[in-house]
Amino acid sequence: MVEASEQEAIDRFAILMNGFIDSPLASARVIVDALVEEFRAVRVEGAQDKLQFEWGATSPHKLDRFTDLRTEEFDGWVDERYQWIGVTREMGEGGDDDDAALCAFLYFDAAGADEPSGLVACRLANLDARLAKFLAGAGVADLLTRIPSRITAFASEVG
Repeated sequence: MVEASEQEAIDRFAILMNGFIDSPLASARVIVDALVEEFRAVRVEGAQDKLQFEWGATSPHKLDRFTDLRTEEFDGWVDERYQWIGVTREMGEGGDDDDAALCAFLYFDAAGADEPSGLVACRLANLDARLAKFLAGAGVADLLTRIPSRITAFASEVG
């Protein structure tokens, strides 16, 4: 296990995700597994890390590279809604300040009117059980076998 500063964790995430954005041939499962392994391997100094898995339908950000939305502006969202899996790592310090989050959003086909959706959150201690719950989510198994049509990755603030 590696201990990293918040900025080092952001830099590692950017490199990981830009690799998938540059070579969009990996299935969603490969990307999710890589994010889970990064969460297992890297502890952020002073943070109470949480990992969230989400799925359903949403409109993509207009991003083509990792972007730190805490310091950079972006050009809004795509008008169309897509099937989606999101993996977000919140690096909370437990204080009153906004915490950093690392977000990887994987988009697939145009969304229908009634996409199954859900959210599963976990900490390192219950990761395996909560990951299993995410993997069993309605519609998730099918999406995980696909290569995303679009990937966005960004840092933002939560809290």
